[in-house]
Amino acid sequence: MSIDVEQLKRRMSMGAVVVVGAGMSLQARYPDTFGLNGLLWDALDADPHARADLANRLHVPDRPAKVLIGDDFSKWDHAWMTVAASPIARDRFQRGFVALDAGRAHRPSISHEALSRLIHSGQVELVVSFNWDSALERAHERLYGVALPAGVLWKPHGDVSQPDACWILPHEDGFVDPDLLKRLAEMGAAHPRILVVVGYSESDKAVVDNLIAPLDARWRVCRVSPNAKGIDDIAGTADIVLGALAAPLAQHEDNSAWKVVTFTRQRGIEAALEGQRLSPADVDACPPLPEVERVVAALQRTFAVVINGASGSGKSITAYQVAKRLQQQGYEVLRLRDRAKTRTPREWIADAAATVGPKLLFVDDAQDLGADAVDDLAETADTNTLVLIAGVDNVAGGVVTFTVTGTAAVATLERYVLDHMDELLPKVQVLDDQVGGGFGDESFRVRVRYAAREQSAWQFFYTLSGGWQRTAQTLSEVRGIDRSDLAACALAVAQIAGVDSGVTVEQLVPYSIALGRDRAWIEQNLPVLQMRRLAVEDDGVWRIVHLRTAYAVLKSMLHPPSSTYPPTPEVVVPPIASADGSKTIAPRPAPATRTRPSPPPATAAVIESDRLNAVALLQCAVSSAATPLRGLAWLVGRGLSSESAWVIRRSGVRSPDIDKALAERALATPPSGEVGMAAQLLEELAGPDAPIVTETIWKHIDVVLAWVEELTPSDGWAVGNLINVLHNDNPQALNDLLDGVDPASVAAVIQAGGWPHIYSSMKAVERIAQGGGVDFLISVGEAIDEPALHRMFDDLPDLSAADELFSGLAHLNPPLGLRLFESHAGQLAALFSPEPVDRFHDLFETFAFLLQRLSFRSTAYKIPAAVRHATRTFMSALDTSPLVAALAQPKDDLRWHNFEYFVTAFADAAPGEWKKVVDAVDLDLLQKEFVAQLPRPGNKALFILYMIAQSRQPEVLSLLDRHADGIGTIDAVLVHIHPQLCVQLVEGGLPLDLGLYHQQYASAAELLALVGPYSARVAREVGWANQEAFREGLSRNFQPPFTDLSKWTSAADKWAPGLIDDTLMSLGNGTVARWAEAMRKPISKKQIGPLIVRAMATGDTSAAAEAALLVRQFPSLKRLDSPS
Repeated sequence: MSIDVEQLKRRMSMGAVVVVGAGMSLQARYPDTFGLNGLLWDALDADPHARADLANRLHVPDRPAKVLIGDDFSKWDHAWMTVAASPIARDRFQRGFVALDAGRAHRPSISHEALSRLIHSGQVELVVSFNWDSALERAHERLYGVALPAGVLWKPHGDVSQPDACWILPHEDGFVDPDLLKRLAEMGAAHPRILVVVGYSESDKAVVDNLIAPLDARWRVCRVSPNAKGIDDIAGTADIVLGALAAPLAQHEDNSAWKVVTFTRQRGIEAALEGQRLSPADVDACPPLPEVERVVAALQRTFAVVINGASGSGKSITAYQVAKRLQQQGYEVLRLRDRAKTRTPREWIADAAATVGPKLLFVDDAQDLGADAVDDLAETADTNTLVLIAGVDNVAGGVVTFTVTGTAAVATLERYVLDHMDELLPKVQVLDDQVGGGFGDESFRVRVRYAAREQSAWQFFYTLSGGWQRTAQTLSEVRGIDRSDLAACALAVAQIAGVDSGVTVEQLVPYSIALGRDRAWIEQNLPVLQMRRLAVEDDGVWRIVHLRTAYAVLKSMLHPPSSTYPPTPEVVVPPIASADGSKTIAPRPAPATRTRPSPPPATAAVIESDRLNAVALLQCAVSSAATPLRGLAWLVGRGLSSESAWVIRRSGVRSPDIDKALAERALATPPSGEVGMAAQLLEELAGPDAPIVTETIWKHIDVVLAWVEELTPSDGWAVGNLINVLHNDNPQALNDLLDGVDPASVAAVIQAGGWPHIYSSMKAVERIAQGGGVDFLISVGEAIDEPALHRMFDDLPDLSAADELFSGLAHLNPPLGLRLFESHAGQLAALFSPEPVDRFHDLFETFAFLLQRLSFRSTAYKIPAAVRHATRTFMSALDTSPLVAALAQPKDDLRWHNFEYFVTAFADAAPGEWKKVVDAVDLDLLQKEFVAQLPRPGNKALFILYMIAQSRQPEVLSLLDRHADGIGTIDAVLVHIHPQLCVQLVEGGLPLDLGLYHQQYASAAELLALVGPYSARVAREVGWANQEAFREGLSRNFQPPFTDLSKWTSAADKWAPGLIDDTLMSLGNGTVARWAEAMRKPISKKQIGPLIVRAMATGDTSAAAEAALLVRQFPSLKRLDSPS
């Protein structure tokens, strides 16, 4: 009598060893021994000499193998021996089977997946497979994303993963590896297991004698086959029996809080272009951001990491790319299901424990989790269990934290698109056919340049592919399908209110009721949105494809008034009058403008109806006690366009009474509660159009004070922002309020939060300190624990974290910041050196504020000796090889944005080290880059040439001379490098724009002074060619201080006599009169006063009349010298 599956399941509680034979693979469509004939024939035919020898031994003529041996069993042993003896035939046979396996192993197989689950659960500890195929390995990867645990699977007869090894062929005696026998002996010495034999005939005496019989003598043995009859056996196929054994495990996996992420299915870049919510299927197509490698390294070092970033920043795809890297190292990736977020962390941890091997626990969209939940999960992290958490708005939790910033992400994407333009343009044209090279099309390069101005990765792709058109178009298309556009708006509002955590149908019902609809309407319309790729569903949780798209849907339904601004007029400086026309002016790049075809205007009735429906949905969310404080903040301000916010404020969603009620709800939060969410809501509500909010805050200011006094690092960023709101409203009252706060307790937030909360805690400390006035700021800075900060550098996660610390110290305690920077310069330099161009973004604020390098080539400010010394220490610690390589290939893209600040800081602070760098730059490579940019060489390339020319001038001038014919435009930097060449270019017909339209007066004076010594005539004509730009710049007057105007007037009087007075005579009505405001500022008065006096002498002109009035208004002008 045989046992049943339940009995076997109980017996396997001791642990199991499974022996697998061909019978198991037959159900996965693998051939049995007789089915291998085709491969046998093919192998023999691959070696005609071996086949001829076989024919000779069989005493028959040599024929093709199918004819020679056919299905004659009596000839098989001879045939297999021939294959075994022939390297050519054996290789052909084994590689043929490898090819066959490749087409079958990836297909679902009940028995192989069931056995994989039993291995994964730990019930099966070792498998001996006498099959060559990889069906079991692929099943495990298909289910869990990772290979079978090391040491679990033994394949004594051969393995498709080793096609060059000699497999045991069907005619040969079986073989059992001595190491396998040793391993089984070790297991038996510890405690007995059960041996389960599946689909193995036991016809091989060597296997039975050496493996099965010895275990059968000591262990219980269960044989699984349709004909099994033993007392401990089960009669049934492998699919049925193993499937039944593993069924509870499959059910547990389905009910688990965690879902396995396998990365097996990948899609193209189209999903990112369409603005879809990116998933594990996009990790290969999306270019990795710089944070990926750093997060991987941090996880391997600290075991738990948080990734923060604004919606659309790329944090989720970064997290998935990190996860895949770790999966490739053997970590099973488990993502917390959305539906499981309502369970307790204890339940999450218990479910995760079912995975016994190395694993990565990943929580996405974690912004709705509390700090305790994050901490509980992070505390489980160790070498075997890594924890990765991603979310918006600074997810709480005391673990190493990375912030994905928009600038770095957009720079990476811009470079990726520019490098793959030919590949990507057709994909973009599928989404927006107005991009391309056709008549009236927008240039793809122009679209890329416009997209590069965006603030996040999602916005970059959205703009690149004309996403604004698709959202509006999709809503228009579904409007006629039972008003599915309203269902989209309901889902969008619910998603925003739920801080992007997704919503169930049940949670959408109140929104449908607010629209006068019911549950059935929601259930019918969600699939419509899904079919149009506007909504996605996972485990019963629905979302608009991306949070940014949700805001776009809401905006579309609110019909906000569009703001249009007239284009800024641009003055084009012409060539000089005497130019010979031998040079061709390179055309200017097309302006980066969006091409937005205007949709048919909505009627007033449609606008009113849509707004009423959108308002009803917003009111449903705002009035619901279930909407969290952060969700309210997202609804009323964060993520909304200013125009949408305007509609909301004027439509009844917000009113003084509602604002007051929301503010009071936030202010009811105790210091131990969700203070960050409360402060964020108050910040979003406050503003000049909502005075009731600030009034309410001041009435409950004791609550805010309690938040400050009991401030936690995780809430610091939001409380800091709120303090800033109060400072702008009533700085003196805030000073008085904070006067009683202990500066040391404020400063202590920095070390309490450490690196995981450095962004949040530095923003809090800095803004609270500034809110308390100068004396309080100094006291807070002096109270910072310097030794504690030094200790933090024992575990610095990345340069971005250090930048947050240093930029804050630049305001709180600059000497401390410099000491800290200099003490750890070597460590910082080691992180900076490999990718200096990219890493400079990470340390930008450190250079700008602590090292005081914000002003490029400024002569007005002398860098203090201590600052210069700290900078020199850092520069001297750099490995400059990557920098040398980078300087030879400068680009005019976002990666190189502001890099000149670093270069000038290096040259100024460490001139000796800088000269070594310059001397090592490959000018041939730099020349190649320069030529590739002609006829409009980029500003960055010219700047690098300028810096190199300081010590290698002859080489740089020679390079420029060799390519003078290809230059089609004159950049100001080119004049600084090679003024003589620029004179020749100007004479040939290239214009020299002095920047006067943008009031760059000091630069204009420098340029004339550089050109003049080589040709006074050209300098004069250049000045006059820029007259219109000078006049329009004065008329615009966008820079009230008129910085360095006197330098320009002096240079113009020297090199272009008469230009200033002639320009004053031609000024339009009201221009001089508008200078009255500047006259009230001493610095501006010194610059513009002499021109007012000169304007009085311009005869019968409006400038003279207006100047006379100003002289009467400001009598001190009479003391200025009148023009000669």
